[in-house]
Amino acid sequence: MPHDSSKQKPLTVEAHAYTPDCEAEVLAILHVAFGPVWGNQAFWRWKHVQRPGFSEHDVRVYRSAGTVIGCWHMAERRLRLGSGLDIAASVEGDYALHPEWRGVGMGRDPASLKEVRLLAERGIVARFAFTSPALFERIYRPKLGYRRIRTVTARYRKLISDTAIRERLQRAGERLRSQAFMRKLVRQRPLSIAIEVSGFRRCVLVMDAQGARCTWEYEVDPDLAVGVPYALINARTVAAAARVASLALLGGKLRIRYATRFMRRVVSALLS
Repeated sequence: MPHDSSKQKPLTVEAHAYTPDCEAEVLAILHVAFGPVWGNQAFWRWKHVQRPGFSEHDVRVYRSAGTVIGCWHMAERRLRLGSGLDIAASVEGDYALHPEWRGVGMGRDPASLKEVRLLAERGIVARFAFTSPALFERIYRPKLGYRRIRTVTARYRKLISDTAIRERLQRAGERLRSQAFMRKLVRQRPLSIAIEVSGFRRCVLVMDAQGARCTWEYEVDPDLAVGVPYALINARTVAAAARVASLALLGGKLRIRYATRFMRRVVSALLS
């Protein structure tokens, strides 16, 4: 639909977090903005609501007089800028606006400006988006203040949240604790293993007589600390995990601390 720049639309726009009942409207506005080639309902769910770590606040819906006129999507990720320097960042996409609302200052209206404040309240200090050079020069740089990152400094990876990593490690801990020897090992006192997956927040896996849990905060030093590449926890089979582990060990990407302390506890459990 061509935009008539002579129209002056009142900026009576409301924004709210995603709710399941507005899924059809969100998909409809994506099709209006990008065409049906964008994808179907199954694709949208795979990309957003079924994504590990998804929050309803990751999708914002814009309405005017009750009608959906736009939507905006993001995924929160921690970005490592250097050793010990991690920041919260948002990777953004699928920003759709009905053609009749383009060019009327939506990016500067109170509802849109509120979105920036909400990101700041979540601790997000950097925003990222994928775009073409032409669109970057026309929209992202002059209107939004984005900067281009040289491709050699960034690498695309499947988006997955810190929470999803923690849940995966906890499930692995529950399977590990179900083994007879491990139940014997944790019978007297909890066993704690600090696990740092490359690019994600450190998680402490705690196994005790009651079960297994993964936590980001732990008051005492762990019995064992390991740093592993993401590919290791993403391996589908034991054989694949063994290959990744051996390559990571040779390449220095598999790090182990407190191994002596851990082995003393294992030996003590075997002799008891």
